[in-house]
Order: sequence, then C-alpha cells, then structure tokens
Amino acid sequence: MAIKGGVRDVKRPAAVPVERMPSMRPAGAVVKLLPGEDFERAIHRLWNEARDRWVTIGVLLMEWRGLAPHGEFMKLVDERMPFNHKTANKLMALATAAERDPEFVQLLPPEYTVAYEILTLSDAERAAAVSSGLIRPDVKRAELVAFKRSLRAPAPERDRRAELEARRARLMTELAEVERELAALT
Repeated sequence: MAIKGGVRDVKRPAAVPVERMPSMRPAGAVVKLLPGEDFERAIHRLWNEARDRWVTIGVLLMEWRGLAPHGEFMKLVDERMPFNHKTANKLMALATAAERDPEFVQLLPPEYTVAYEILTLSDAERAAAVSSGLIRPDVKRAELVAFKRSLRAPAPERDRRAELEARRARLMTELAEVERELAALT
C-alpha cells in the first residue's frame, strides 16, 4: 500500500536535499537540516527541543494565569487552547520544575505526559528512580508506571498485619459490649 508523497513509495538516498523531497508537511512548514546534520540527528535534535517547547508553553500559561480574571483561567484555556485545563496544569507543573531545577529537567523525556509522570513521584521515589537510572530522556511511561506500582504496592505482611489489627479492634469492641451486658445482669 503506497502513500502518495509518503515514506513507503519514495526511495530516498541520504544525499537528497530536503527541498526536493516529496512532503506531507503543512504548507509553509520549513524543515532544515543544520550543517553536517543527517536526518537521524535532526530528528533527535527536534525531539529534544520539544521539551523546551512544553516548558516555554508552561511558563506562558503561568503568566497568562496571573493576568486572567480570578476563576476564569481554566475556562479560557478550555475555550481557547488546543488542549484542556488538565494539560495546562501539567505543563505549568513542568515549567515550575524546570525553574527550580534546570539540570534535572534535562534528564526528562521530551513527551510532557511522561515527564509529568516523573513529577508525580514523591521525593523518596524520585531519588530511587534517579539512582536506579530510570530518570532519563528515553524512559517510557510504562516503565514509570511499573516502577511506581512496585514501590507503592503494599507488602503482603503489612496487609496481613493491618487485617489482624482491624480484626482485633472489632473483637475488642465486641468484648467491651459483652462485658457491659454482663455487668448489667449482675
């Protein structure tokens, strides 16, 4: 199945200038390789620049929020932005993290949803994730979710202990009631 102008129907040698390639990009979009840059490096560069874009968008959102009438900002975002207020909150959280620790942000993946998942880790969990090498630009969301589950899953012995303590509390309450009834009979 060929896609007109797509990758499958065009054999592109590495030396073909970008300007001469068939394109599916929107009219007016400019794609340029830096001097000495191949497609792979350009794609990696642009992918990593995405992180800077969401941080910038988060900063702009925070500034807009400060100027918007009280209680109106999220409504404005929902009405006027290409994303909803939940996404805006995530982008603002990431921008705040970038302001606090620019070096840490460089370790984050370019996908804002995956980067935000890292921000939902507690300080202890984040330290464990950093020391285990999990915090890196190519981390996948599934890896983070599995990591969080492994840390947050209750240990079986804690579950059993909590279960037994709850049972003991119920039995003590029941025993107190029995003792009250016995005392009333004497």
